[in-house]
Amino acid sequence: MAQVDVRSQVVSFARQIAAWLERGPFALALCALLAAAVLLPRLDRPGLWEPQERQLSDRIAPPVPSGGDKTDRPPAKATPAGDGCLRSVPVDAAARTLTARAIKWGRDAIDDSDGGRRLPLALLGLLTVLAAAGTAMRLAGARAGVVTAIMLLAMPLLALQSRMLTSEIGTACGASLRAQPHIVATLARVVDSSPLAGRVAFVTGASRGIGRAIALALATDGADVAINYRRDEAAAIATVADIEALGRRSAAYAASVDDPEACAAMAATVLDDFGPIDLLVHNAGIASRGLNVVKTEVDEIERNFRTHALAAFVLCKAFVPGMRDADRGDVVMISSVATSHMAPNSSPYNMGKYPNVPP
Repeated sequence: MAQVDVRSQVVSFARQIAAWLERGPFALALCALLAAAVLLPRLDRPGLWEPQERQLSDRIAPPVPSGGDKTDRPPAKATPAGDGCLRSVPVDAAARTLTARAIKWGRDAIDDSDGGRRLPLALLGLLTVLAAAGTAMRLAGARAGVVTAIMLLAMPLLALQSRMLTSEIGTACGASLRAQPHIVATLARVVDSSPLAGRVAFVTGASRGIGRAIALALATDGADVAINYRRDEAAAIATVADIEALGRRSAAYAASVDDPEACAAMAATVLDDFGPIDLLVHNAGIASRGLNVVKTEVDEIERNFRTHALAAFVLCKAFVPGMRDADRGDVVMISSVATSHMAPNSSPYNMGKYPNVPP
């Protein structure tokens, strides 16, 4: 009987969920579902402040008599003022705020019951959560939006205000919608004035792991980022999408950097698409097979050297001329702590990484 590795399955499932949460539409839909699950069920139950809650609601939208219409009060007659102007009180003078109008709309359009009056308020609460989550997504990514939604829904005050007939949720909703574009625009200007604004970076091995983290960090600091990957196209596309979600240009280029010709051709394509590169990060790397010197083949030594050292040379040969004309140029080679102690059975890796150690 085969054994089931529960831990590995859980970890794999968690990673899939995390990957889905990086997609804006899915994350926003999840926020909406969470808000609906918390705010919409059982709206017809008595409130915490009954009967005062319903009494105050009745002042705004009086109950509809059986067989009667839904007019709150007869229209006021126009009366002449001292200056000769005719003035009259608006028919909906008691429902001038968003909360009051929502209660009145629930009474008229849905049902003259606690549930019918509360539903528009619950929808305003849901809209408040989505507005806050959307702001977080614009500024810090899709997963930040989900976290924001969860934090808001965990606050008792929001849940209560979204389900009370004496609610002030209309004010909160209006503030969230009104503030969102201003917050995003203000912080976007801060991002645009970041240290790497206007710079163009190229990162190898950036579809996942350390390379992906470097690419996203550069984009967060304001740089446009082109990335390289060898075979994981789906991960590379996801990284590009995350960079573009930060408001930066990005594209992914497939090439095995251990092939000098393929590496040079890729660099030429990047220059055609992005123009001069002024920030190069050579992160792509491979591991050795953990064999001793006697059992290690020459091909493994060559492949490690081509990947780590020769690729760095080819990329610098392509990009450094453009850096000379820029205000600043940076070249970063990712080496390894393994070169500091030269562990046994890893000579191909150590030999490949050592040329990238700074003097």
